[in-house]
Amino acid sequence: MISIYIRENSIEYNQPTLQPAKAESHLSTFFCCGHSPTTLIVRDQISTVYYDDILMDSIRNDTRPCNPLHTFCCGGRGEEVRLESRFCWDACYRGRSVGGEHCGLLNSCCCCIPCVPVGCPDCLCPCAARVSLYKYMEFCGMHIILYLSANVSSYFY
Repeated sequence: MISIYIRENSIEYNQPTLQPAKAESHLSTFFCCGHSPTTLIVRDQISTVYYDDILMDSIRNDTRPCNPLHTFCCGGRGEEVRLESRFCWDACYRGRSVGGEHCGLLNSCCCCIPCVPVGCPDCLCPCAARVSLYKYMEFCGMHIILYLSANVSSYFY
């Protein structure tokens, strides 16, 4: 279950993923490289974005056309709200340092590129200032985020 918590100074979101559980027998450990062939567990990925972050430069609805029909036929993750920071006529994302824990292709280099082309995938350029939030509510989350990000300065100054 994807969850988004909108707070007075930040947005906290969790986009969990599934991964195989640890193997419980020696046979499955040997044949499945230590993973269980039948059991999955949920791994939480909790992140926080503050309203003064560069990600809040642009908030837009990036939901695919005919989303309810596509979700019914093919599955999906819900409505997509994209937080991003673009420049150069919307052709590039601003880059930012993300640290060494998940940086670059196969974690092999430090990613501090200041300009990331829009078409570059996340696996090659994780330092692009973009985040996609998926929610199963019809545009409600996007309107709340837009309102709070626009009015947050009046609450703290």
